[in-house]
Amino acid sequence: MTAREWLRATVRAAAFTTIVLGFSVVAGGCGGGDASGPGNETPSPLAPFVGTWDATEFIHTAKADASLRIDIVAEGTQFVLVIQASGSYSATATLANLSQTETGTLRLVGSELILTPISPPGPESPVRFALSGSSMTWDGESEWDFASDGIPEPTFLHIVFSRR
Repeated sequence: MTAREWLRATVRAAAFTTIVLGFSVVAGGCGGGDASGPGNETPSPLAPFVGTWDATEFIHTAKADASLRIDIVAEGTQFVLVIQASGSYSATATLANLSQTETGTLRLVGSELILTPISPPGPESPVRFALSGSSMTWDGESEWDFASDGIPEPTFLHIVFSRR
């Protein structure tokens, strides 16, 4: 697998097209306000997520063999997620001066964050998460090509983000 193919696989996996994650929110300030007058606008439900998030761990563990695992951050990949109050996001993986970026939109629906990749296009994906202060953790399912044969294997995914 070339570095570019590895980056593409990394971003696609990290860009949530195949992630199904467990949810727990430990964040205040998500509630509505009184929007009846100036200065009393209702905060965006995305407010706790807005900002730049750096992955400090990005671990794929093969479902079929837990001894097969890779932490792409430990292997040198920088993964940055930027979330805007408007609901747009960008996810960028960089390795050896090669970058791959995905952009899209996100919204909250009940207890899930729904991501819709626009470039490159992809299906909507629900994301479950834990958010506490300046840390966000995702645990779920994805894919990774451990054998470098072009056939990704199902994985458990664990990502830890730190807010800049």
